[in-house]
Amino acid sequence: LNQFCAYVWLQWRHNLSIAEQQAQLLTLSHRRANAAGHIPCREHQALMDLCMARIEGSPYIFEKQEFGQYCVRHHLPAAINLAEGTRAEITQHHPWPKNDLFLKPANLGKGQGAEVLRYEADSRIWLGANDERLDPSTILAYTRKQFNDGPWVLQPRLRNAATWQSFTTGGLATTRVVTGRLHRKGPPVVIGAYLRLPRKGAIVDNLCDGGIGAMIELETGRLSKGEDYFDHDREYTMHPDTGVPSESMILPGF
Repeated sequence: LNQFCAYVWLQWRHNLSIAEQQAQLLTLSHRRANAAGHIPCREHQALMDLCMARIEGSPYIFEKQEFGQYCVRHHLPAAINLAEGTRAEITQHHPWPKNDLFLKPANLGKGQGAEVLRYEADSRIWLGANDERLDPSTILAYTRKQFNDGPWVLQPRLRNAATWQSFTTGGLATTRVVTGRLHRKGPPVVIGAYLRLPRKGAIVDNLCDGGIGAMIELETGRLSKGEDYFDHDREYTMHPDTGVPSESMILPGF
């Protein structure tokens, strides 16, 4: 009954079908409590779709398997897909590195469903959910079990350089740079950029999962105060977990 009422409430409040709720993992109580942070504004999305230049040969790509294949074809730098799969087919492209691996669904965003397979050098195994022990012969079976029918990608886990350690306690901090064209055949120009900071215990820096965002001044690389996705009145002048001041800091390497 509680689950049924939750479905009805989310469908009425946010105009989400049951299929959309399941795709967004809103069946989980802790995600449902922060539902507003996982649901895009449909008006804003419609405006973005209208304004985006859909230039032939430069498609809008969301699905991570397709994105990885596009980057390989066009020699674009991107995280390597060591393996990818669906219910019908699994393909391993590269040998497993002796490091942590990053497993995530290919058809979801906002860090949903992502997990780290931590490498234990002494025993030469990886640890999955609930410390399940994995070796090179069992990793692919594990990925199939984790995502059932859904598509997934398995990548090396990326870590920040030493100069960025003040921005994270372990999760990957990233910058997002937005570009556009002033006219269809014009060169790309930078519109804006911001930094995403993961919180303690998080493996992703997504703002809807608790990460902190800070705008980057394009001319200097200087950071603004940090902002909270759920509490817009709250500002951060330092990273709340590392204690390192962030406001007005020049982003290393920018």
